[in-house]
Amino acid sequence: MKTIFFTLCIAFAMTSCSHRIGDLTMMSNRNVEFEKKQIEIKRDVVGKSSKGQIFGIPLGYPNMEDALDDAIKREGTGEYLKNVTVTEYYRWYLLFGVNGIKVKGDLMGYDGQKTKEQASQEESQIKITKMSDPFSVGDSVSWTNFIGKVMVGEIIGKGKEKAIIKTTTNGIEKKSEVLYQS
Repeated sequence: MKTIFFTLCIAFAMTSCSHRIGDLTMMSNRNVEFEKKQIEIKRDVVGKSSKGQIFGIPLGYPNMEDALDDAIKREGTGEYLKNVTVTEYYRWYLLFGVNGIKVKGDLMGYDGQKTKEQASQEESQIKITKMSDPFSVGDSVSWTNFIGKVMVGEIIGKGKEKAIIKTTTNGIEKKSEVLYQS
């Protein structure tokens, strides 16, 4: 009997619930230019904002704007969400918990905007410029990626038109094949 009671207490302590706050036709935190042609970039994009709690004391409050920004940034581009469902959720574990807001909708943008996958495919076609020529293995190079960020790396392999570049970001090493012009 004690085992059953203990098991039920543990199961109850690790419960969660969620409820729908609302359905919106459109959700944006910036000005939308409706005179431009609108396109659907991706369906059912999800963004979340969550904050923890310890012993029932919240460590902050989730924010709907942060959830919207998260949904848009997951795809790397876009302007607003259409056909949005906003859900609030709670999860409790024995001594701590999480409460959050989730938004789910269709990511919309302007004609010509790309998804994160499309942009990363184009990243391999970036043209590198360097002061000295020719390139050689071991050279340090810099270039601008598809979102305008300056990247720095080292050439670890080279062909006639492509180089393999090793970059390190936050301790994570990445190798990319990049086109160049000499």
